[in-house]
Formats: sequence, structure tokens, C-alpha cells
Amino acid sequence: FRKVIAAESAADAAADVAARAEASEAAAKEAAAAAAAEADSLRSELEASRTQVAAILAQADAGSASGAAALVASAASAAAARAEASAVAAKGQGISRVGNGRGPAGANVGGA
Repeated sequence: FRKVIAAESAADAAADVAARAEASEAAAKEAAAAAAAEADSLRSELEASRTQVAAILAQADAGSASGAAALVASAASAAAARAEASAVAAKGQGISRVGNGRGPAGANVGGA
């Protein structure tokens, strides 16, 4: 009878470990998806910045210093707002590290 109880306890422990592993894997996938979304967002921001720089250069070439200065100020303001939004989004995701074997909030993932 004791062997049966011990076997049941071992089976319960194994099921618990498997459940934790599945939860860790899900958390890692969620963190990876959030990081990929952030990378896509940053790529879009870079392209928008390039477009703004091209507009600034076109204004400067046209000899409109005041127009170029206004575009520079607008681009700087937009970039600061995007950076702040990205930082808030990353902080909200609880992602402190990416690519080091740890998921959100430093949860151990994959035995690392």
C-alpha cells in the first residue's frame, strides 16, 4: 500500500513539473512574440524617421531654413513620443532581458 502511495506522489510531482514546464514554455513564447512585435515597431519607426529626414533635407535644399527647423522639431518630438511609448510597452510586458534563456520577469525557461 505504501508503494502505491509513493507511486501516486511521484506521478503527481511529475505532472506538476510538466505543468510548470508548459507554463514556462508559454511564457517564453509570449515574450518572444512581444519582442518580435517590438522589433517590427522599431523597424517601422526607423522607416518613418528616414522619411522625415528626407523631407528635412528636401526643405533644406529648397532653401527654407525655417521649414526645415520646424520639420526637425516635429521629427524630434515624434521620435521622443515613440521612444517613450516603446519603453512603457516594454515595461508593461515585464521584459527585462531577451535571448538569455529567461522569460518575463526573469522566470527560468528551458533550464538556463
